[in-house]
Amino acid sequence: MWAASRTFVRGGGAQQAPARASDISWVDLARESKPIVCALNGIAVGMGITLPLSCDVRLAADDARISFRFLRIGVTPEYGSTHFLVNLVGLGRALEYMLTGKFITAQEAKDAGFVNHVCPAETLLDDAVALAQEIADNPDWHLAKVKRLIHENYMEKDLSLVLRRESETLRESRFTDAHKEALTAFRERRQPKFHG
Repeated sequence: MWAASRTFVRGGGAQQAPARASDISWVDLARESKPIVCALNGIAVGMGITLPLSCDVRLAADDARISFRFLRIGVTPEYGSTHFLVNLVGLGRALEYMLTGKFITAQEAKDAGFVNHVCPAETLLDDAVALAQEIADNPDWHLAKVKRLIHENYMEKDLSLVLRRESETLRESRFTDAHKEALTAFRERRQPKFHG
């Protein structure tokens, strides 16, 4: 996910309100899709900050500025941003960011846990693509299962359910071609080749 301009999506504007179905489809896409790596460049506000919240990994240019400006324009948060932001940065920071609408720097966002990596602006896209490739080098089935487990389990209070889900998925994974390839590669002292 990348914006070509120096503003990472400004949002739909005050006159446009997204339909409830689109809210659900974006969250479903983020949860069920292949891993999504987001590169934030320039200023990220509005939907340009709410959509990245549900991405799997976020990188930001060192000169990026981020703001949850909902109240400053007379609207309320959207697209699950109140859910995702609290889980990324904690209740206190989420409240401060959303109640003030102040801009934070990329480094502040990283320190808070919102951004995984801060990169020089000129290498941001290359760094994001390299990270996406590192992720994509893993087996597709396993990537999807791990992503699903994390989304299902990160707020689950029933540890026995978490353990059961993990155990079932682990059992399934042992019968995949990727697992066989990993074992063979280990014995042959080489990197596994999961694709092509």
